[in-house]
Amino acid sequence: VGPIITAVTNVDQIIVFYPDTDERIDAQEIVVESGDLTIFIPRWRLVKRELQNTAVVYADDANYVETVDVKHIYNDPSVNADIVYADGCGCETDAQTACMTLELGDIGKWRVKPATYDADTGLWSASSFSCGGVAYNFKLNYLSGATKMTPTMKSAVIRLAHSLMPAPPCGCGDIRSLWKRDRNVPMVTDRERLNCPFGMSDGAWFAWNIALANQVGWMGIL
Repeated sequence: VGPIITAVTNVDQIIVFYPDTDERIDAQEIVVESGDLTIFIPRWRLVKRELQNTAVVYADDANYVETVDVKHIYNDPSVNADIVYADGCGCETDAQTACMTLELGDIGKWRVKPATYDADTGLWSASSFSCGGVAYNFKLNYLSGATKMTPTMKSAVIRLAHSLMPAPPCGCGDIRSLWKRDRNVPMVTDRERLNCPFGMSDGAWFAWNIALANQVGWMGIL
């Protein structure tokens, strides 16, 4: 796809969708060079949505979408944080614009202070607390979680998909061997494996352990 003229330099902010939908298409590679955006997408990821659950002919161009939607999705830098005052400066709740800095990511510790944003420079300038400086709570705007799938996560998705496929996929013997491996249920297992939410097969067990290792945790500190 492309080249497309763009001012965006962060390829992580370039998202591809099926036309007029919110269904994402996973690009293999996104490159920005000298203001030109080029997106590489494997052909099989562009199968028309209405044909995705059918056996399509790979060489037939009619089975693939001709266009995609390319969007720039990012966190608005001017919306960083708000300091909320319970009674405002009068009798109503009031909010003051603020900036935030991550101090300790492991425990979710942030520093929030009053500030104003300059759209021309993209910089924050410190300001003073309003309404006596007694804050009720804070509103924080940030992007969290895994923004990219690692090779291990992709393997977990593939192996879980194999474990849920009752019939082998089309393709060469190697693919069928991997499907058979992931569908295998051991003759002897333990209680933890028996209670695995994804299933008892080897593929499901692998995916479950990857999910556990990457789960979002909660922590509190006083």
